[in-house]
Amino acid sequence: MVEKEESDSEAFKVVFGKECSGRVRCYGRNITKTSLKRKAEINALKQAHSEEVFTLRDEFQDKIDRLQNAFKTVIQQCNPQINIESIEDLLGLSHGDANSSPKDIRPQMHSSTSTHALCHRKAYSNQYYCCSD
Repeated sequence: MVEKEESDSEAFKVVFGKECSGRVRCYGRNITKTSLKRKAEINALKQAHSEEVFTLRDEFQDKIDRLQNAFKTVIQQCNPQINIESIEDLLGLSHGDANSSPKDIRPQMHSSTSTHALCHRKAYSNQYYCCSD
């Protein structure tokens, strides 16, 4: 077995010639052992960095979700007349189609919760009149 490995390396030397110091065979003139090692280290650092970024993004999204849930709870406790969909719309958490137009972010009040009728004013020749008049 050892003789076969030696004969393979001898055959390789005969075909490709004497090995030049500092270079790696079959990689071209500008590739050295050091550059290959450096490239491997850089790739390992990039992989570690991308894993760290993925972990941090996941943690960040989890914190955002918890804060939004806490905010929804506080808003719902302070304003029980506002429904949960309105709060989600306010936070931009609408569950509609992504291609649909953005919804109005103002909370929608039920007509039964309103005790005050708004007075819509109309302008007639620089004077304002109330609709109920």
